[in-house]
Amino acid sequence: MNHADNLSKPATTPDPQSRRHALKAMLLPAVGVPIAGGISPDAAATLLSPATVWQEAAGSKKATPQHVPLNRFPRMVQEFYVQQVRDAEHKNLAALDALATKGDAEAYVRLVRDRIQESFGPFPERTPLNARVTGTTERDGYRIENVIFESRPGFPVTANLYVPTNREGRMPGVVG
Repeated sequence: MNHADNLSKPATTPDPQSRRHALKAMLLPAVGVPIAGGISPDAAATLLSPATVWQEAAGSKKATPQHVPLNRFPRMVQEFYVQQVRDAEHKNLAALDALATKGDAEAYVRLVRDRIQESFGPFPERTPLNARVTGTTERDGYRIENVIFESRPGFPVTANLYVPTNREGRMPGVVG
C-alpha cells in the first residue's frame, strides 16, 4: 500500500490506520538523522508506534538510555562570585591581622566608614519629618507611641516609638 496515495485521498470516516500512517509520514523526517545513521525505516516506525509511545508514557520496565545533561557549567557564575567573596574575606582578615596599635584600628574604622559612605552615595538633603503621634500605649517602664512621619516629602512611614518612662533626661528611643 502506498502511503502517499492514502494521504491524498479524502477520508469519509476517520480511519485510525490512516491517521497512524499520516503521523509516521510526518514524524519520520524528524528522525532522519537516526535513519541515516543505520536505523531502518521499519525500526524507526516501530519507535514511533502508538504502542511504544504509550509504553514510554506509562513508565515501561524496559531500560532506557540515560542522557547526559548538556549543561556542563551549571554553577560557573555562582562559583565565580563565591570566589570573589572568599578573596575579599582573606584580604580583610589579613588587614585585621596587621592592626597593631589603637591608631591603626582607628584608621581602619575611618577607612571602612569612608568606603561604606562611598558605596551608598551622598546623604539626601534633610527635609521636615512632619511627625504626628496617632496613639499611645503605656507599659511598665516605657510607653509605645504610634507615629507617622515622612521619610521623604510625600512618603509617609508608620512606626512604633518605644520611650523609657522611668528615667530623667535625654535618652535614646527605639523605633520599631
